[in-house]
Amino acid sequence: MTDNPNVPDLSFLDAEPAVGFHIKDLLYTLLRNMHWLLLFGTAGALIANFTVRKQDRVYESNARIVLRGNSGENDNSLREASINNMFSDRPFYNTSVNNEVMILTSKTTMLKTVENLHLNVAYSGNSKVVKRKKDLYGSSPVAVDFVDNNESDYVALTVTPVSAYGVEMEYGDYKPLHIHLGDTQATPFGRIVIRKTWFYTPECYNDPVTVIHTPSHVVADHYRHTISVNRDGESNTIVNISLRDLSARRAADVINELIRVYNEEAVKDKKRIIAYTYDYINERLSQLHLDLDEQESVIASFKRDNQLINLDNYGMSFLNTNNEYSQEVDKLRQRLSLAKYLMQLNESNEENSLLPPAIGIDDATIVSTMERYNELTMRLNQTSNTGNPVVHKLKEERMKAKADLGQLLAVYSSSLQKRISDAQSIVRRASGKMRQIPEQQLYLENVERLQKIKEELYLNLLSKREELLISQPSIEGNAKIIDEARVNESPVAPNVGRSTMLGLLLGLLLPIAIFLLRRMLDTKVRFQGDLKMRTTIPFLCEIPTRKRPDTRDIVVVDGKLDNLSEAFRLLRSKIDFLGRNGQHESDCRVFMITSLLPSSGKTFISSNIAACFAIAGKRVLLVDMDLRRGSLTHRFYSRRKAGLSDWIAGKTEKIDELIQHNVVTPELDTIFSGMLPPNPAELLSNGRVEQLLLELRKRYDYIFLDSAPLSVVDNTIIQPLVDSSLFVVRSGKYDKRVLNEMEEIYQAGGFPGMAVLLNDVTYKRSSPVDRLFGLDYGYGYGYGHHYSYAYNGYHYYQDNESDNESQK
Repeated sequence: MTDNPNVPDLSFLDAEPAVGFHIKDLLYTLLRNMHWLLLFGTAGALIANFTVRKQDRVYESNARIVLRGNSGENDNSLREASINNMFSDRPFYNTSVNNEVMILTSKTTMLKTVENLHLNVAYSGNSKVVKRKKDLYGSSPVAVDFVDNNESDYVALTVTPVSAYGVEMEYGDYKPLHIHLGDTQATPFGRIVIRKTWFYTPECYNDPVTVIHTPSHVVADHYRHTISVNRDGESNTIVNISLRDLSARRAADVINELIRVYNEEAVKDKKRIIAYTYDYINERLSQLHLDLDEQESVIASFKRDNQLINLDNYGMSFLNTNNEYSQEVDKLRQRLSLAKYLMQLNESNEENSLLPPAIGIDDATIVSTMERYNELTMRLNQTSNTGNPVVHKLKEERMKAKADLGQLLAVYSSSLQKRISDAQSIVRRASGKMRQIPEQQLYLENVERLQKIKEELYLNLLSKREELLISQPSIEGNAKIIDEARVNESPVAPNVGRSTMLGLLLGLLLPIAIFLLRRMLDTKVRFQGDLKMRTTIPFLCEIPTRKRPDTRDIVVVDGKLDNLSEAFRLLRSKIDFLGRNGQHESDCRVFMITSLLPSSGKTFISSNIAACFAIAGKRVLLVDMDLRRGSLTHRFYSRRKAGLSDWIAGKTEKIDELIQHNVVTPELDTIFSGMLPPNPAELLSNGRVEQLLLELRKRYDYIFLDSAPLSVVDNTIIQPLVDSSLFVVRSGKYDKRVLNEMEEIYQAGGFPGMAVLLNDVTYKRSSPVDRLFGLDYGYGYGYGHHYSYAYNGYHYYQDNESDNESQK
């Protein structure tokens, strides 16, 4: 609902929201133009496929190696373990994996690879199926040797086999030369020799072979930049090597030869260092031999001067004697202590007590006496009759044994003291002898220690020299091959399938881009969506155009069921609601039909909508209010009679003389413009038009005024006299920016009951795509015809009749 109080509520006309361009609309447009998508997509795919098939094939070869070094890397070679241990501290063998990778891809290594494989001379021919260059590495029928060619020269020539013994050579603008195979031929760039290979067969006759000689350093730089060398991981020393080339065999050969050259150079370096080390060991052994001879002479002179044979044994004997007699003193003291203990025990022992065992006493007499004493004591303890003579005899024997034991222990103790004193004397003498060992012994030990160190070093160097001699024939390179580079005949580029799909995608995107660009650049109003998106003016309907021209101006005929007639019937139903504006149903309603620009189809709309109401049985009057052009009058008026200009000018006062019956269509009355006056604005403003309309309102149900465009002042004079204003916009004629001016007019509220309709809209025939999107809604009358109208103002589907018509 508008906020302007002078504008009636026409919200019932906006049943559908104003929408812009949605994804669904784009999808619908693409499906409607599926033939263009298929055409461009197929063309793009074919062009891409053809282009890709003419491109050179690129092949890839891969290899994996493990770098064996001495910087913590694992080395399973037992034959190299000795060398690696020998030189583990030398900086050459402490290289990191990254350094080895740099050596592997160095210019020196790659240049040697190029020279070994003769990669500075390339051979190519023409493919038989697709006209493109084909690399002939390893399969060329001829081989060219540049005898006098300078390495820095670039030479390109063509060799064509012509017979089993000769070829034809072309070089630049020079005259072709016929050269016998195997002969040395002088050329502008030096002498060459052309040899045939195993591929020289009659099938290759007349097939030219392009031979290009490139400086070796240029080829080496090319492969240094194209080869890829990467570590497999930071935790190991595995290296992946890959190379892409126009020849699958050459890619594998370059990788394998590069690894071989790298290992060969590493072996040479190791052998060179081994040779240097061998010379150094020999020199050192000679010096050590002289030092050992000198040391032995010093030792012999020292022993001879000091009259020493073996100082080690001499000192050791005194040491052993000292230790032996010191231990003997300790044992004798223990026995002496035990003897004294037994003496005290024997003296204080009671008659019935036993003596302890003589453990530690080495005197057999003492031991037997103690055993005799204990035996007699036990026998006495077992006898209870003390008066028995046997008992008395036993006591006497025990007393005698006790006295003998005391004497024996005293003698034994004296003997032990004597032995202890003798042993201590021997210990003192041995200690004195040890202190008397001369200081020359220390000097001799130092000299012998130095001699031993030099002997060990001498023997170690002898062992290392033998290891060098043994391991030299079995030295291996730093790179151990895990996966050797193999010939992969499947090209990695170009990808025919992917390129074809890309061409198909680009081919599909091209028409989509064209559709979107056309829509972006299209500034014309074409469908009701354009109106609803830029204005809030109530929209009535769309009037379709017709495919074939027709001389009839009135297309609405009673009983006709074509699309134009149905469109005007729809317009009639909406105008019937539009024109009331709070009036009673029996009141006459006046409609002004105008436009913002000329040639919008106002006359066509006004005449046909008036005819449509007349067919419905209404009292309808059609008035030509365009006093500047009189389009309605020029189109239908054929008799000279008074018109609107005559009434306004006061030339006639009879309204019936102005009204024409059944001229435009049956049951429709018309007032034509009459003579076109020079001053229409002044005539319209004299009040006569208002008097005329007041009288006509009493006679008719609907009055339609076919007025001039809004660019003249005539409509401003007429607008207070009408109930509703219908603005006609012609599809494809109005710029979308003009709609802003119409919106301003609507918001100003100067025209009562303002509404807009779209004229001359071009629609397309219904299709399965329309039914997929639900755009084929409509209604029928049971005659086999189906009428469908626009959905959001973008598409219209014609009926099944062949004589569809539209206004001009």
